[in-house]
Amino acid sequence: MDKKNGFLLKSGAACGFFLAGIIVGGIMVHIYYYTKFEIKEARNQEMTSETTLPKSQVEAAASTLKKTTLPYPYPVSWTEKGADVDLIGVSFGDMVVTNYSALYNYSDPKTSAYKVGEKIHTLILHLKINTHNSVDCFPLNLRRLLNEEGDLLSPNTSQFRFKSGGCFMDANQVYPDNQVIFVVPETEREFYITTGGASNIYFTITILADGSVKVQNEVR
Repeated sequence: MDKKNGFLLKSGAACGFFLAGIIVGGIMVHIYYYTKFEIKEARNQEMTSETTLPKSQVEAAASTLKKTTLPYPYPVSWTEKGADVDLIGVSFGDMVVTNYSALYNYSDPKTSAYKVGEKIHTLILHLKINTHNSVDCFPLNLRRLLNEEGDLLSPNTSQFRFKSGGCFMDANQVYPDNQVIFVVPETEREFYITTGGASNIYFTITILADGSVKVQNEVR
């Protein structure tokens, strides 16, 4: 009996240790995955806070941005890859970057993009595009003429983004307000622009003293 009782006691103790090990192991696994989930959520929140800004902050920071709607007939119009393009408006002034890597920063090759929340001084062209055919990727050929030597600078907007989220366009569609952004010096008020591509139309945009906008085609 003593041997039998001793065996039973040892067996019971072994089972107890085994069950305790399972319980402790389960608790440790729960803590590990819960902590991992919390860290992942914190990183997601941090990334979100870095890439977007509340609308109220955006509006406050961009309060100097003034848009001028141009009347019909529009001062500059051209055809590109089966689509008619009209310059329907111009915005000028400060704006805040609200989407990471949406605008290229040519002056800083290390980051290549303006940071979210950074205020920049801009010239924005508002374009209406009417398509006749579908286009795999509608080209953004607009350039700013910098000097008499003919040096050109691409817009800080890297490409058009339409309903699809990319530069693809459907046939027989109207894309009413597509913004092309140039980051410009605060002291500059006259800008020479070319449509590039097959049309290659040159025009000037002048910001007058009262804040109004003058657009004029250039004969070359």
